[in-house]
Amino acid sequence: MGRPEHIFFLALLCSLPPMFDRYNNGLAKADSYEPVRIGVILDLQTMAGKRSQTTISMSIEDFYAAHSNFTPRVSLTFRDSKQDALGAASAGPQNSEEARIVSLLCNKSQVPLISFAAPLPFVSPASIPYFIRATLDDSSTAFPIASFIQLNEWRTVVLVFEDSEYGASVFLSFVNSLQKVDVTISDNVKIPTSATDGFIDKELYNLMRKQTRVFIVHMMPDLASRFFQRIAQVDMMEAGYVWIATNSITGMLKMLDPDDIQGLIGFRPHAPSSITKSHFISRFRTKFQQDHPGSEPSNPTPYEFWAYDAAWSIASVAEELVLSRSPVQMAQSGEHNLTCFDKLEVLQTGPEYLNMIHSTSFNGLSGKFRLVEGQLQFSTFEIVNVIGNGVRVVGLWTREAGFAGTLEATNITLKKGLKTIIWPGDATIRPKGFTIPISGNTLRIAAPKRQGLQHLVNFMKEKEVSGYCIDVFDAVMRRLPYAASYVYIPVVSKTYDELITMVYRKEFDALVGDVTIEVNRSSYINFAFSYTEPGISMLVPVKKYNRKTWIFLQPLTTGLWFASFCFIMFTGIVIWVIEHRVNPNFRGTLKEQLGITIFFAFSTIFFSHKEKLESNLSRSSLVMWLSVVLILTSSYIASFTSILTVQQLVPAVTNVAELKKRGEYVGFQSLLVWDLLIKDGFDQRKLINYTTPDHYEKALTKGSARGGVSAIFDEIPYLKLFLSDHCVDDYTIVGPIYDSNGFGFAFPKGSSLAPDVSTAILDLKDSGEMEAIRNKWFSNSPDFCKPQNDDSDHLRLPFESFAGLFIITGLVSSLMLVIHLGLFIFNEWDMLKSIAESESTNWKKISAWLKYYSQKDPASRAFRGENEMLQSSGGVREGNQNVTSMNNVSMNGLVIRNNSEDMHSDSLQRILNAEINVLSPEANNEEM
Repeated sequence: MGRPEHIFFLALLCSLPPMFDRYNNGLAKADSYEPVRIGVILDLQTMAGKRSQTTISMSIEDFYAAHSNFTPRVSLTFRDSKQDALGAASAGPQNSEEARIVSLLCNKSQVPLISFAAPLPFVSPASIPYFIRATLDDSSTAFPIASFIQLNEWRTVVLVFEDSEYGASVFLSFVNSLQKVDVTISDNVKIPTSATDGFIDKELYNLMRKQTRVFIVHMMPDLASRFFQRIAQVDMMEAGYVWIATNSITGMLKMLDPDDIQGLIGFRPHAPSSITKSHFISRFRTKFQQDHPGSEPSNPTPYEFWAYDAAWSIASVAEELVLSRSPVQMAQSGEHNLTCFDKLEVLQTGPEYLNMIHSTSFNGLSGKFRLVEGQLQFSTFEIVNVIGNGVRVVGLWTREAGFAGTLEATNITLKKGLKTIIWPGDATIRPKGFTIPISGNTLRIAAPKRQGLQHLVNFMKEKEVSGYCIDVFDAVMRRLPYAASYVYIPVVSKTYDELITMVYRKEFDALVGDVTIEVNRSSYINFAFSYTEPGISMLVPVKKYNRKTWIFLQPLTTGLWFASFCFIMFTGIVIWVIEHRVNPNFRGTLKEQLGITIFFAFSTIFFSHKEKLESNLSRSSLVMWLSVVLILTSSYIASFTSILTVQQLVPAVTNVAELKKRGEYVGFQSLLVWDLLIKDGFDQRKLINYTTPDHYEKALTKGSARGGVSAIFDEIPYLKLFLSDHCVDDYTIVGPIYDSNGFGFAFPKGSSLAPDVSTAILDLKDSGEMEAIRNKWFSNSPDFCKPQNDDSDHLRLPFESFAGLFIITGLVSSLMLVIHLGLFIFNEWDMLKSIAESESTNWKKISAWLKYYSQKDPASRAFRGENEMLQSSGGVREGNQNVTSMNNVSMNGLVIRNNSEDMHSDSLQRILNAEINVLSPEANNEEM
């Protein structure tokens, strides 16, 4: 036996109509080169199959022209599939079913199978390892298209796809991608491959009666050609419509009539321009005419580029295959009674060959040829716009950078933004993506009919409806940029959750009424912006406040009053202590000194004190205290003024903690409020449910002790509704206590009305019309019915607000007192020491010091003139002589020892003056 022949069966798949023909083309010369046999399955009677055959042959020729030294040469064997799965299995697959069968056979025999035109996701390398997709997976365009829809702010789309395995294969990918960008699929339409024009027209007319005007189309080119022809016939390729095609259509636009797809947007992989690519395109037409003289030549499509690169990759692997010197080893099961499928020979070196293909990488006609897990990777997609007889690239999309206008030659720099797109109908303005159905269908607006809420929604007659919610919705609809016909449908005996479910099921086009915006509800429907005041407040009775007697005490809290009194007395005492020895205004009998001290202290409040201060220390203390008095009195006046001007009715309850502490009964209406009260710590047994605000008055009148409630928690619109009918001097609103989102109009998920209604609501608020509507329905509420956040107790001034000032004035006064006493002790130390030595007990020493301190300071300016007058009198001179001659003199019970050699002259003078006061008749009559 000779050298074993390397066998490498590699089917190049093309999903095109099959033909019954067989074509062998041996490019390798058996005597000169080692052949590597490659099987190629094509439809040779279709234009696409013929183009692919020419492309593959050119790729092999170009490869060996560039690598003339390679001795292994690929030998191509072309086969025509016969449009049945089993026939294709013997020659090679052509469509989805055949591709799956042949891929399973190749996988069983471990023969690598490359496809350049099998985009089906369910035939994938993940499930069939020996299957290699060298083409675009159509599901990979799902996210770029979803991003394009998000970029244009369209919120709903319709999916139109072929009713086949091919069409269904990408549906889930589009659902997931659109969900990621918060876009809703409002409808999906399945078009069978055998659909008649009548069937297509029927589906198109159904779409015309709906709001969405953005359509994503995924189908094979032959069906797409008929589908877009019918679109043009029913005038749906006009202004306002958006048609987006996947790569299955965009890659074969030449098969469609340009007049039928004007304004179409398509997505396809980006193939960078290159000299090699331009040279191939120019050679292709000549080569194609040589191979198929009877066929009209045409330019290659992206499928031909992928076929070229797939064949090139095989030729490059063939060299490695031979150089590795790995013989082709086939093995067959030795068991008997096996099926034909089990009798297939297994290529034992198949895993090695598969790894070689996976590691192949080069720059091909379609861009970078690189396989990841058996799948050709595409990082950049083109957005093309059909204009006239051709297409225009309006931008690029990459996963890393998003959308861009152009991609520079360096493949690095991106110019942001898309070029101008010509939409269907030659429109240059981006379509809104939805419209009111042209069939004239009237929107069905559900409105709950409930007793006790006539101010919100009130059905007076069969077709007449009014109310606050109705007026707001009517005003909003008038502000929409388009006309919309609608009718209100009364709904009775339905809970709000049931109403939400009906809107979710699209039984109604919208829900208008007292519908609270909640997070869990937003999972099923779309809410427009809130049109009412948000928040949950507390409705409570009011109490009458008697201000005739003691209202003047209300501006200050008890603590602040007490602190002010204490510091008034403290400051007065400090000033008396400092001024007593040097100021005659602070001397006299005990009763007189007590009176002057209190009078002086309280007169500082009104800045009416007239006593002149002699000491700078007392002056400093007084200045600091007057500063505090100024701030305190100003704050008092401001608070008192506010209390006198606030309403005379204050809430009986001002905070939630008070209700919980006392264990009061409280009322509520909705489950939302009940849930908030439970979370806040209320006893479930203390919560009473009321169905409408009409029951509030009776419950609050009874009170918690007599079977009613002390407060009712509800959303602010309900409480204002109650006060508009019961606006008496008995109730008021406190809060908001809890957060809520207010009322909102509800629409089915994906409804295009919701965002426009939200915009109209904002416009309504800015224009003031919303306030006018509110006043129309709640105008009976006087001022005291408006929500009150605080009562007059909160206007009282607490001690904490002035604690810093009291600390400062206390420290200053204390410091002045300490300095004064320190100076007194320093100056009178000898005298105080002498007094202490003359007494036996501590109590007597302290008593003697206090008596000495209470005496006048003869050195002070206030008493200096008085001493001079006393010393000039005769009686005093005689007394002075007697005193100075005495060794021991007794003065009012004080014993003074003569120690002239140690006593300072000024101390002696003070002793003499004290003796003079004792001996003089005037001094005997004066009390300390």
